[in-house]
Order: sequence, then C-alpha cells, then structure tokens
Amino acid sequence: MTPTTPLRFLLVATAMHLPTLQAQIRVYDRQRDAIAQQALVHAKAIESGTLFEKQSRNARALAAQDVAVMLQDAKTRAHSHINGFRFWSELLSVAQTVSASSQVEALNQLEQVNELAALQAQRDSIKLTITELQATTTGSSELELLAAEIGKVDSTLELGQKLIDAKDRQGIKEVRAVLSDLSTLLTNYRTQMSAVNAAITKFNALKVNVQKALLQRLKVEEDYLLSRAALYDRREAELGPIRRLIPQCEIPNGIDPDEAIATTLDKLRTQTTLRVAVRTLYSCTSLAARGQIPNDLYRVRMAQLEHMKSIQLSAANARVYESVLGGGVERLALFYQGGVRPETLAQVIQSLSTTGIFGKLLTQ
Repeated sequence: MTPTTPLRFLLVATAMHLPTLQAQIRVYDRQRDAIAQQALVHAKAIESGTLFEKQSRNARALAAQDVAVMLQDAKTRAHSHINGFRFWSELLSVAQTVSASSQVEALNQLEQVNELAALQAQRDSIKLTITELQATTTGSSELELLAAEIGKVDSTLELGQKLIDAKDRQGIKEVRAVLSDLSTLLTNYRTQMSAVNAAITKFNALKVNVQKALLQRLKVEEDYLLSRAALYDRREAELGPIRRLIPQCEIPNGIDPDEAIATTLDKLRTQTTLRVAVRTLYSCTSLAARGQIPNDLYRVRMAQLEHMKSIQLSAANARVYESVLGGGVERLALFYQGGVRPETLAQVIQSLSTTGIFGKLLTQ
C-alpha cells in the first residue's frame, strides 16, 4: 500500500457522500437571511388580537343600547295599550295575545319516554367524542388544559331533563337541536385534531400552535350552542311571572265585555265586587306592560349572541392563520440563519492547519 492510499480513500469516500454532505451543510447566504428575517418581523406584526378585542367591546356596548331601545319600545307599547283601554274586551284581547305568545305545547307520556331515551343517547355519544378529542392532545400540558374546558354540557343535559319533565315540546326540541349540532361539531374537530397530529409530526411547535387555535375555535362554537339553550331557559324563567298573571286578567263574572270600563267601575263603586274589577284591571295593565318583554329580550339576546359568535369565530380563525403563517416564516428564517458562515469555515481550516492535520492532507 502506497503512502497516498489513505488520501485516495478519503477522496473517494468524500465523492461518494458528496450529495449527502451538500444536503446537510449549507454555506450561509447573507442576502437570503436578511430577507427571511425581515419576513419574520412582518409575520409577527400580523396579530389581530387587538382588532377583535375592540370589536367585542363595541358589540357589548351596542348590546346594552339594543336592550335600552327595546325596553323603550315596550314602554311606549304599554302606554299605548293602557291609554287605549276603553272596554273590557280590549283587556281580554291583550290577555289572549300574551297567552298565545307564551303558550307551551305539551308532550304526551309516550313522547316523554322517547325524548328521554334520545337525550341519554346524545349524552353518551357526546361524552365518548369528547374523550376521543381530548386523547388527541396528550403530550402537551397546554393543549390538555384547553381540551379540559371542552364538553362541559352537564347544565344543558340537566335543562333537557327539566324540559322533558315539564312536557315542553318546543324547549326539548331546542335542546336536542343544540346537542345534535354540538355532537357534529365535536366529531369534526376530533377529525381535524387527528389530521394535524398525523401531518405535522416533524414540527411539534407548529402542531401545538395549530391545535391550540383549533381548540380555541371549538370553544367559541361550543359556547355559542350551549348559550342558545341557556337563553331559552332564561326566557322561560322570565315568562313564569307573566304566565301567572294571565288567569288574573279574566273578566269577572257579571261584567259585559262590551261595556265601558269607566261605566262598570262607576256602577260598582258601592259594591264589594269593585275590588275584583279593580284587581282585574290592575293585572291586565301589568300584563300589557310586561307581557311581550321576555320574548323581545330573547330575540335581542339571540341576535347579540350571533354577533359575538361571528366576532369570536373570526378571531379564532385569524389565530389559526397566524399560527400557520408565523410558524412557516419562523422556520424559514431559522433555515437561512443556520447556514455555515464562510468565516466559520476559515476558522476550522485555520485550526486544522495549526494542528498539522489539514496541511498533512494537502501535502500527501
């Protein structure tokens, strides 16, 4: 074996592995690094959080104004009714209108049994999907904390049970629709979370950011659905006192509906039945003033809920886009920043030559 054999062997081995070395070692490119770092600065500046916070504050301010305007309209309507009361039949008309708008369509016994079974099936399906969704976040404490806030549906399930016991057909229909939409929503997000896990296993930081944004979006949509059921329950609670007033607004026996109220009160002023007539008049006046307010508030609150959902969903979508954009640009900036700089190569060569290894290789 000649003295030059080791050098030849080294040259042959280097030539054989040249493509691999080229893939692993990059010489630093100052111009591209500058462009990549500038892009990273711009990407970090694309943050829409303050924009959506401002929109949410404006929406809450508008919500308060909407309620104030609605109550002013209700006040005007009540004055119009009360000032227009001339005959007992007009009071009866108000009671019938309020009764129709607050009436509950009742379930029969068989329907109650079927609705209860369907509600329990929805509960089991949702609980299973939540467990599967939360399983996609294992390995990240931050994601696990976010996922733990998903699927808190016990209050809605309890509301469904209460409405079945109350035989409220419309109410249980609303709760069942909410739970059905929620089940579909959770299933879709479970699929998305699994897809992110499968597609971005090499970029763990980006994976966490995307999944975090997805969970935040899911929370917005889930809160909207559960709030729909809660608003129905709130309206029912506010309708309770109204429903108790309706029977008290019935025209007392012996009073002609077509008789003027003033005439009746004048005739009864010395009789004990005057108290009954005045109480009826008071109850009907209260009903005219308050009867439509729960339904009006329900419509306003639902509109406000839709508005807030739109803002919060847009904010969640923006966070998804920002995570993907920011993560990609950051990796690009790191790539160009991580090249081997010429001065570093020079230092290595100088170090090798100082020890005699590099010079020996060149002279052999």
